[in-house]
Amino acid sequence: MNKIGWSILVISLILSITQAKAQDIVYERGETIYYELDQDAAPVVRTALSMFEGDLDSVLDASLKKSDKQGDRKLIIHTLKSNETKDSIASRHEAFRIEAKEGNLRITGSDANGTAYGIMELSRMLGVSPWVWWADSTPKRREQWVIKTDFLTEQAPAVLYRGIFINDEDWGFNPWSWKNYEPSDREGEVGPKTYRAVFELMLRLRANILWPAMHEVTIPFYFVEGNREMADLYGITIGTSHCEPLQRSTPVEWPLAGKGDYDYVNNSKNVCQFWEERVKEVAGSNNYFTIGMRGVHDGKMQGAKTIEEQRAVLERVFKDQRALIGKYAHSDAASVPQVFIPYKEVLDIYRSGLEVPEDVTLMWCDDNYGYMRSQPNELEQARKGGNGLYYHISYWGRPHDYLWLASTSPALIRTELERAYNHQVQQIWIFNVGDIKPAEYLLEYCLDLAWDKEILHNRDSNVHLKSWLTREFGETTACKLVPLWNEYYALSYQRRPEFLGNTRTEERSEPIYNIVKDLPWSDREVTERLKSCEKLEKEIQQLSLQVDEPGRAHWFQLVEYPMLSFCAMNRKMLGAQLARHGKAAWRVSTVAFDEILNLTERYNSMLNGKWRYMMDCRPRELSVFMPVDTTQISLPLPEPSEKKWKISPSDGEFSNSAYMVKELGYSREALALQEGDAFSATLPRSSEALTVTLAFVPTHPAGNERLEVKVDIEGEKPCYISYETYGRSEEWKNNVLRNQALRSITLPPSSKERKISIQALTAAVILDELIIRAM
Repeated sequence: MNKIGWSILVISLILSITQAKAQDIVYERGETIYYELDQDAAPVVRTALSMFEGDLDSVLDASLKKSDKQGDRKLIIHTLKSNETKDSIASRHEAFRIEAKEGNLRITGSDANGTAYGIMELSRMLGVSPWVWWADSTPKRREQWVIKTDFLTEQAPAVLYRGIFINDEDWGFNPWSWKNYEPSDREGEVGPKTYRAVFELMLRLRANILWPAMHEVTIPFYFVEGNREMADLYGITIGTSHCEPLQRSTPVEWPLAGKGDYDYVNNSKNVCQFWEERVKEVAGSNNYFTIGMRGVHDGKMQGAKTIEEQRAVLERVFKDQRALIGKYAHSDAASVPQVFIPYKEVLDIYRSGLEVPEDVTLMWCDDNYGYMRSQPNELEQARKGGNGLYYHISYWGRPHDYLWLASTSPALIRTELERAYNHQVQQIWIFNVGDIKPAEYLLEYCLDLAWDKEILHNRDSNVHLKSWLTREFGETTACKLVPLWNEYYALSYQRRPEFLGNTRTEERSEPIYNIVKDLPWSDREVTERLKSCEKLEKEIQQLSLQVDEPGRAHWFQLVEYPMLSFCAMNRKMLGAQLARHGKAAWRVSTVAFDEILNLTERYNSMLNGKWRYMMDCRPRELSVFMPVDTTQISLPLPEPSEKKWKISPSDGEFSNSAYMVKELGYSREALALQEGDAFSATLPRSSEALTVTLAFVPTHPAGNERLEVKVDIEGEKPCYISYETYGRSEEWKNNVLRNQALRSITLPPSSKERKISIQALTAAVILDELIIRAM
């Protein structure tokens, strides 16, 4: 053979060897997939592996088998040891790497939870939704599963502890569990079978901490045998809410196990003993201890009246609680995760100079309606214990509950959480998710924001929404659903479905707030909103006709029930408002009421009653959920002037560092202004005086400072406008019910157009729109 021939042969051999090594990893239907696993693998790793095997069976009809033999296409699962410090993920909390290497698929975790998340990532790659059980999202079956030869992903959380609070569970999660899913002779018992389902969802969503259900209707988490052990099996840390220090569900446990009054001024010995029992019991598990003290439930502490007295009591409480942690959990109490939550009245105590130990996490809270009440200052940001947040996507309380449908704007959630993250709130995020259902999307979005900085900093929330809908329903349907969900969130932003009766809750001195009455909208505005709902309803109904029977329960839970119930609630309440004015038949409202009941019964009876008792369309039996009073009569508001203009951020010019937030606000493009940024636009000429209303997204300042802008209008003196609110003021209540903070300026007539400039003098200013009316 000549030299040319030998060269061709050698090249061919090299190419064939290279191609053999570079082949994709392919797993065929029905095959046995071999894996290697550390002998000392943690329970959470073995749990995740078992879940993944179930997913393989449902998608590929494949199984797993452990093998130490050499070969390719194996899963090699490994958790880094303490001496493997040079690995790129070694120093990162709960990180993992998945890599196709030398014909094998390697899953490496920086710790046990990281390894478990890596295994669960394989399920995602396989096409299994985290909602495979909780929303009956059946994965598509495959003939083969292909992993590209160069596949590599490394992931680590943006926030160290990411979790949920199951709360206000009286009308959903609690009765569903003990009456249906895990029947019990003990009323209100939520046991390990239920929490296993919760923990499996959390593991799939990369959540690592739970605040368990704690209302008086629920037997406390630690009172039920097997709950704590189940959490350990899934790598879940247990914490407790702002009124449950040291893992005790005070509202239920104190009446049963406490002695005397829950009062640390006059009964500290018995209260401390109450805490000690639980710390001793749970010392061997994963805990994030809440320290401090409030009342028995969501109220002020007993025994101390003034802020100074309360501050002194809390500092004594801190000392005694940390002594218990040091005695039972770890001799170095500072090494045990602890959090202090300055929620509601406790924030005032903290701001008065309360000394919180440096290693304790400070948890900052929203105002219960999605707006962060405060942010840590520079000194607080540098704390050893770090900072966390507690955020609501479901709420019971003043000025009105929203416990039924999940309707918080994703754009608002992302904006507020990014702002918190940028203030170094990165240690722990807890989301109040009510009963979990029907908050599936918002729950996952919140946890994805806590996991992935790229998602957190992407100011177009539609990217995530489309990705989620594509995973659940396919790309074609997702493209049709994105604008429909945006319409749902936009209409809810203007008025949540629970707020449509113009009622309030817990306004004990004003019984008039319990009576359904007209919203401050003209008949024209009501009619326009009803038309939007009608259009939304028809489009959802058309899409529903295209859903095959196997996917109908999945579709109904995630799309049809919330959308159609929302539209029916609008018809019920706004149809009644028009009927009170003689502009519509009462039947519009009464039929809509029946539709909501029918939709809810369908939810609870589908899948042979799997979700029976989970969905309640009238939590707390509030008047807004009841049949309307068909005997009422009222006068409509005068129709607004025809001479009305709106200026949105895209209609003007703004500073380079300012940015529009897609889908936020009435304008659906609210403008986030940094301190010093300005927005300018042109006002219309008018032969009449004008009222210019500045509408802001009702955020709160980072600390005690103001929210202030400077307004310059051609021909007028500059004016300074502030719009911050304090506590539960009447203005704050109106702001969160309508999601706008309003300030107005009156201008004289002008035959010329005038330029208006609005400059942010403080941080956290978000301008929604300008509303101009001729007087």
